[in-house]
Amino acid sequence: MPGYLLDTNHVSAYFDRAPTFISRLDAAPPEYLFWVSAVSLGEVEASYYIANRDADVIREFKIFLRERFLSGRDENTYVVVIDETTRTYYAEIIGCVWKNWPPSDSKRRTEAHLVRLGVDINDVWIFATASKHNLTLLTTDKMAAITSVVSEVHVENWLL
Repeated sequence: MPGYLLDTNHVSAYFDRAPTFISRLDAAPPEYLFWVSAVSLGEVEASYYIANRDADVIREFKIFLRERFLSGRDENTYVVVIDETTRTYYAEIIGCVWKNWPPSDSKRRTEAHLVRLGVDINDVWIFATASKHNLTLLTTDKMAAITSVVSEVHVENWLL
């Protein structure tokens, strides 16, 4: 499916109608669809609980998500979920990162080692989702350790 997977920062830019994002959106080929990862939606929902946001803004954002991503063609959504095959993409990415930057201490926990490398677990899931569906990932995140080992995913930042 040709299209773009919006990371959390690009979903926010879409909601805020950031001029740089909107101009690129308007110029995108009409056959390209815009998708959001279930992980990104989880990050957005989490932000409701950890930030002191105005109730009206939260309500507007939920309406925006429902209208743009949660009601799509054929009664489906434009939310790409994690499923049984996404896990293999995730595992391959983690394996490649680990192989290229093994921990100096073999007892170091996976999560601690990845954090030390600047790898966010949610970014790995989002990247795996883009890879599985052959989508261009729109993000402001650097993801250097991930992008250096997985070259098949095209990454763009529309907020520059």
